[in-house]
Amino acid sequence: MRRNRPFTLIELLVVITIIMILAAMLMPTIEKARGKALSATCSSQQKQIMMAMQMYLNESDARFMSQSHGLVGQDYYPNRTLKDTSSGSGDQYGNFQCYLEPHVGSFDTFFCPTSQRTNKKDQFQHDYAMNTIVHGKDMFWFDQKHFSGNSSPADWGIITDQNYEWLQSDRAGRVACRHHHGANVGFLDGHVEFKTWETLRQLALLT
Repeated sequence: MRRNRPFTLIELLVVITIIMILAAMLMPTIEKARGKALSATCSSQQKQIMMAMQMYLNESDARFMSQSHGLVGQDYYPNRTLKDTSSGSGDQYGNFQCYLEPHVGSFDTFFCPTSQRTNKKDQFQHDYAMNTIVHGKDMFWFDQKHFSGNSSPADWGIITDQNYEWLQSDRAGRVACRHHHGANVGFLDGHVEFKTWETLRQLALLT
């Protein structure tokens, strides 16, 4: 009877090396696919937030929440504790998330899946930012801009991936381009669109 010859150590090492090379070749493709999936999840979450924004505007006489002295995200999460600093005491910026979360019904929607933060309170308050140019304004202000020919609702970026709780239009560095050198942006008309770093600067969001 013919006996099966076992693999030699050299043959085994060759096979392992080939497997490692193939894995290394496939890894960028796998990571790219994973990144796209996470970006799609982020985009879906922002769409929910923009829907909640529309509901909030319908209930607040079409006026956006103000960034100055409002509800505090760090205190709101996770027990929905309302700490109102509208009296003007201290130098506290409110967070738009507190006003929209009741319409969304989930804290997780405000956590970007690619966030590098580990503290949930920080994620809730900081993963997505609202454009400061809209704070405290009503929709009539945008209607004027639209009718004057300067822009349309589809041009106004309202929320995006970011590194700070509010996104100032003159501080583009606050945008977190964590999705393949770009960011998801929620627009005033409710749609969400991926924008590369190069195109972000051309939006009303950053001009």
